[in-house]
Amino acid sequence: MDPISHTLVTRAVLRGRLISWRRLFVLGNWPDLGYYLLYPAWLARTGRLRLLLNSEAPVPPHSLQIAYNLTHSLVITGLLALVIRRRISRNMLLAWAAHIALDAPTHNRRIYSTRFLWPLSQYALNGWSWAEMLHAHGRRRMARRRAARLAAAPPPSSASPILTQQAAPTGHAAVVL
Repeated sequence: MDPISHTLVTRAVLRGRLISWRRLFVLGNWPDLGYYLLYPAWLARTGRLRLLLNSEAPVPPHSLQIAYNLTHSLVITGLLALVIRRRISRNMLLAWAAHIALDAPTHNRRIYSTRFLWPLSQYALNGWSWAEMLHAHGRRRMARRRAARLAAAPPPSSASPILTQQAAPTGHAAVVL
């Protein structure tokens, strides 16, 4: 899901605790922060950054996929909660779990599926991709605008020449004005 949605869901999960919006943003998005920094850096280093600017997303290297799986796993979240109980805040654990819960149904298997049981399982929900939905919504919106412009355009005047086809005696089509 997008960073704004993660921030708003974190605010709802933490039930209005007195936390600044900046901290809410970090708590709600920290599982993605490393990816947001490393993926563009990898694209720039490999000369593929322009592809991202053209709405193409090259498949990241395996190491980035592992990092994504680490930060989007309820198993890892639970293990860290057990191992470092005193050093990790309850707010952070709740925000982390909410992030994973929001990502699992909003990523499909083609685009960054959330393997929330990783490393025990590679299972991922085949959810609806929010990115693809936004892209499709944008295409539908553009098509509606185009249709509205065409409907609002004045009809051609009757004085303008209309092209018609008539059969020529030689069997070829002739265009008559």
